[in-house]
Amino acid sequence: MLDDLYRRYADKNLMIVAMSVDEDRETVEGFLQKHAHNFPVVLTTENEMPRAYQLGLFPTYIVIDPNGTVNTAFDGDQGFGELRKHLAKAGMETH
Repeated sequence: MLDDLYRRYADKNLMIVAMSVDEDRETVEGFLQKHAHNFPVVLTTENEMPRAYQLGLFPTYIVIDPNGTVNTAFDGDQGFGELRKHLAKAGMETH
């Protein structure tokens, strides 16, 4: 789903970056080989994340509008319908 959004809206400045927290490189690379993706993946630890993005639930989506303002952040359990709604609020048409 995220890969579909990334490919479909990349020309409209939609950027998706996946972040793996506290997984070793080998585990992440194994997962990525089994699951196709076109967006970048960052390996980090919770201690390396900027304080503003200390997250408690994963996955978490952070929507940043074209001006660089954090529009919203919410946990992924709310589903992709919720993600599309927040992308629309940030000026990204996702229908």
